[in-house]
Amino acid sequence: MNTPQVAACGSWQSPITSNLIVSQTVGISSLAVNQGNIYWVEKRPQEQGRNLLIGYGNQAEVKNFTLAPLSVRSKIHEYGGGAFVVEGNTIYFLTIKMAEFINR
Repeated sequence: MNTPQVAACGSWQSPITSNLIVSQTVGISSLAVNQGNIYWVEKRPQEQGRNLLIGYGNQAEVKNFTLAPLSVRSKIHEYGGGAFVVEGNTIYFLTIKMAEFINR
């Protein structure tokens, strides 16, 4: 059993680290809806920070459109753009490492 110790405010050591808290956290951003389907980007730190394009469609299933090692990301959002767009039945997305535009 641990013995309680007295320490000044903010100086005690905690077994709960910020890395422990966020290492398995999945971030969700860039929501888009098209023809009854929902699309979003999932940020996954447990996959070396990859950003995956995920969709939920009419068949009530979640689908990953970003196979490894692809990561959906661009710097264009800094100017109001995004890393993907859905037009009709086609999804277009950017990958930052490969600097290419992909059509699925």
